[in-house]
Amino acid sequence: MNHTAPESVQKCPARRSILDMDCGEAAAFLLKGENYCRIELPRYFGFDRLLGDVAQALEAQKTPLCYRRARQFEHVNHPILSSKDGKYAWRPLQLVHPVLYSALV
Repeated sequence: MNHTAPESVQKCPARRSILDMDCGEAAAFLLKGENYCRIELPRYFGFDRLLGDVAQALEAQKTPLCYRRARQFEHVNHPILSSKDGKYAWRPLQLVHPVLYSALV
């Protein structure tokens, strides 16, 4: 019995797990716009600059965000409704607030 992967899987480039990255590489990976949001949005939605600016502002801040008060930030995420089939099947999605996301990264 042949246990090799299908040809299409064998040709895929090797992927690297985030667990194999050091903290700087993982942060750089997570702060890329395409990794922050994978929802199909129009081209003019770009998150790279926003995430970079927020990360720089957080680094310059002298006091970090207090995660004990996270409940106060419960309703700051942005809800988006996405149609599954183009008709009446809608699913709610949320974009994590960029400041909270960057702070967690």
